[in-house]
Amino acid sequence: MTSAAPEAGADVPEAAPPRIRPRSEHPISRSQIDPDALKVLYRLKTAGYKAYLVGGSVRDLLLGRKPKDFDIGTDASPQAVRKLFRNCRLIGRRFRLAHILFPQGKVIEVATFRRRPEPLDPEAPELLMTSDNVFGTAREDALRRDFTINGLFYNIADYSVIDYVGGLDDLDAVTAFQKLHGLPRTGTVDARVWRELQRAEIPRARYPGDHVEVSKGRQVLFLVRNGKVALVVPVSTGATGNTPLGHWRVYSRVPGYNAKAMYYSSFFVGGFAIHGYASVPPYPASHGCVRIPLWVAYRVFSLIDYGTAVYIYW
Repeated sequence: MTSAAPEAGADVPEAAPPRIRPRSEHPISRSQIDPDALKVLYRLKTAGYKAYLVGGSVRDLLLGRKPKDFDIGTDASPQAVRKLFRNCRLIGRRFRLAHILFPQGKVIEVATFRRRPEPLDPEAPELLMTSDNVFGTAREDALRRDFTINGLFYNIADYSVIDYVGGLDDLDAVTAFQKLHGLPRTGTVDARVWRELQRAEIPRARYPGDHVEVSKGRQVLFLVRNGKVALVVPVSTGATGNTPLGHWRVYSRVPGYNAKAMYYSSFFVGGFAIHGYASVPPYPASHGCVRIPLWVAYRVFSLIDYGTAVYIYW
């Protein structure tokens, strides 16, 4: 399940490099980003600063949802941001934020990367005790966030997604859990998720032996070993409902990418396959195949052989 970013950071070695998901391996397109937010990102980048889309907007874009806000993180100081934008207003006393103002009351918030402040002397004056105006690196900024799935960054320099805290894996895990238990597929942990976790059990396979099961209703794949579910993976099946129901067997396996950007494909009937893909939204969106996240595609492929049974049901 998802974890709070501070705890996640404690498990990450100080020098651990971030996980970079290149543009070819995620679904975020610049056409989905607010045009004014793009202007801010590009101006910061052109001025030589790091410019990242941060927080819930990255999570929402990865899940195929429209973000409510587009917040930006940068290594530029608040004063440097103000010099770059005439339509900028600095706000806040404990931590200075830059608000870039646009017509119709639109505000794009730009925050300088910061880190969690060190514990202060309890004898210190109150002003010092409450100060959190501590600038930091992008990594430190990710580690201070409340949940790992809110610590993902979209880098306008190369259109990649940067993950310092394991948020990409957590996002898939939370979405799979929500699908499995019929919860809203938000990708975030709320009270309903916690309640379900308290009584959750390993799901039961429908069929005995070693095989694959795909539930179109719940949009999940079960890898079954000896009649027990060994792995649960979120999927996206056919947008028109055309992923064929029935009992099939793997007849062809294609390692790596093919010409259609399908990754490690296991074909089970006609042109339908279980394969990795850059975009795996929490709803049916494929042309009929069973899409799975790229990070788990090789593992699933390695566990599916020629002749493996594939059961697809609602």
